[in-house]
Amino acid sequence: MQSDEPTGNKAYVYAFTGIGVFIILLACINYMNLSTAKSVKRAAEIAMKKTLGGSKKSLVFSFLGESVFLSFISLIVAIALVQIVLNFSSFNSLVEKDLVPDFFNNPILLFGAIGIALGIGVISGLYPAFYLPAIPTISALKGSFKNQKSSQHLRKALITVQFAISIFVVVCTFFMRDQINFMRSKDLGFNQENILILPVQDTLVQKQLTSIKNEFLQHPKISAATTSYQVLGMGIGGPVMLAESEEGMKQQAFNLIVAGEDYFNTMGIKLLAGRDFEPGANVDVDNIFICNRAAARLMGWGDDPVGKKVRWFHGEEDGKIIGMVEDFNYQSLHNVVEPLLIIKSREEGGFLHLKVAGENLASTMDYIKTKWTGYDPNHPYEYFFQDARFNEQYRADEIQFKLLSGLSYICIFISLLGLLGLSAFTAAQRTKEIGIRKVHGASVPHIIYLLFKDVMYLVLIAGALIIPAAYYIVQNWMGNFAYQTNINFITFGVVTLLALLFAFLTVAFHSLKTAHTNPVESLKYE
Repeated sequence: MQSDEPTGNKAYVYAFTGIGVFIILLACINYMNLSTAKSVKRAAEIAMKKTLGGSKKSLVFSFLGESVFLSFISLIVAIALVQIVLNFSSFNSLVEKDLVPDFFNNPILLFGAIGIALGIGVISGLYPAFYLPAIPTISALKGSFKNQKSSQHLRKALITVQFAISIFVVVCTFFMRDQINFMRSKDLGFNQENILILPVQDTLVQKQLTSIKNEFLQHPKISAATTSYQVLGMGIGGPVMLAESEEGMKQQAFNLIVAGEDYFNTMGIKLLAGRDFEPGANVDVDNIFICNRAAARLMGWGDDPVGKKVRWFHGEEDGKIIGMVEDFNYQSLHNVVEPLLIIKSREEGGFLHLKVAGENLASTMDYIKTKWTGYDPNHPYEYFFQDARFNEQYRADEIQFKLLSGLSYICIFISLLGLLGLSAFTAAQRTKEIGIRKVHGASVPHIIYLLFKDVMYLVLIAGALIIPAAYYIVQNWMGNFAYQTNINFITFGVVTLLALLFAFLTVAFHSLKTAHTNPVESLKYE
């Protein structure tokens, strides 16, 4: 029998690891972009150090040391943030863990954090460390040094990678949300709304279940009642049986539900062929089976399997199929509907299922609690609703979705943060150019477009490049579900447009200030 508790999924571990690497990569890209962009301002400093005898090697180590130092400062800030998140937020409740960042008693965590900080510092500082010392000393001292085209091309490539990563993560998050919503809204083939389930925990209660059901049915808000030894969505297994096929009696594994009277009516399961179990104790309880369509299809029984033979593996007498029900998703939508046999329980027990009306539910629940605790005063009153228990199968998916959503916001924030700094520097560098354009009649919208144009092209390129990779990853992730929502390609366009909008707002934040600057101020020293 399958476990009814949600289990871990390696796919999510890989997803979190991948997004963690993406976030680190985005931070490194930001540092490299801003370091190379500001090389013009640091050119004189570097040239002076070289003039005073500083070797290229010492400068390389100096810049690497600077990035590593900043990385370790960031590590301290990160540890403080982790403490705040774990101690003052609902994160532990969300992941249903009690995470404690105990660095002193966990050497793997301690040295892992130090190693990651050191690695980030080295990776992010590597290019600036070799690029900045290579600045020509003479032109730097004269103040005529400008960023080389190679560094500008690299910055554009890195910005493209940033937005590609952000678009990719957001697209995957959107599709994950669509898949979870699809699972929640899909018709399961049975009625899971307002089905209250009470575990039968006492043998004396079990012996009175027929009269208990009849008493509950006297209440005007309780329309149906049944029992079952299994709860849909809680892991239903079954034995190997012998079933009739074209080659004779064949061994075949079936899942099995042991149900009480009026089960199909209470659960809203459609009978397609044959008949339901006859009411009454000890009626239709020996070697009588009802199958689902998947079982009939598997065994080649066609649309009317009534009369087909089924026998318990160690049984001596052949049983028979008396009816067939429509396929219903008695397990998670991660799985296809598997072959199922339903038999009638000789003694009712397991779980009492009550179909209650949605109106005045609170008063109905109070009535049920009063009655049930009167029947079973020796056990705590326990109950759950069928839809809530069934949806617990997707609890792990929803937790991962919420975590991935949070990480996607972090990816977007880091990308826009880097773009914000870069656009501020670019706007400052082009102040005189903008002043000249304003003197020649350029409008504020035109100047904003001028500063945004390059970023716009980069975002569009990032969106176009990431579509194949995102489509491939989303398809593979949805392969975990037997029932999948359609991949809507409009989502790719919407996310790319959102990225364009956020990029525009980020660039416009600084562009507006520069565009409104009096050209006299920017040109008076020329």
